[in-house]
Amino acid sequence: VSVKVNTEEVTDRVVVVMMEREAVMGNEGMTEIVPWTLLADPFNEAVLGWVHRDFEYRFYYWQCFEILRRLFQTGLVLIVEMISGQPIAIAFALFVSFGSYAIHERYTPYVSISLDHLQRIVLCNQIFLQFIIMYTRIQPEHENTLGWILLITQILVIGNACITLKATLRPVLTQLRQRSSNIREIAGAFKE
Repeated sequence: VSVKVNTEEVTDRVVVVMMEREAVMGNEGMTEIVPWTLLADPFNEAVLGWVHRDFEYRFYYWQCFEILRRLFQTGLVLIVEMISGQPIAIAFALFVSFGSYAIHERYTPYVSISLDHLQRIVLCNQIFLQFIIMYTRIQPEHENTLGWILLITQILVIGNACITLKATLRPVLTQLRQRSSNIREIAGAFKE
């Protein structure tokens, strides 16, 4: 299998315009055009870029996966609890969280390693919260102690997320400073 990739620069990102894949099957040759051109169109990038911009190109659909995960963890959990009347809904949400974490670890879909790490923190936090909720339903007399544990854990999670966010934003801020200095140089050249 050979792959040819043509690229074009769009808003400081390399966008795949067309990818041709030639696969040899027996004596027959086959050329397939993969539909990356829709993602590379500047209009689609401006309007729908928020859907796929944070993800690698092979995971352009990952936002749909995230929306389905949130739907399963909220809407379907409420429906299951209303129908069954039992706290089995928390176990269902825990199952969805573990599955989401496993899929995320398998594919790591984000462009940035920091964003993958941040998503990992969020998913681990959800799993921990669901364990706490399940335990308080089973043992309600320990609710006060678990509340303090939950508060301390949330402070630690928020601190870790802030450190990760700072590390993620550092290259962006450096690039913005460089661009602003370039703009000042160009403006200074026009003044002269």
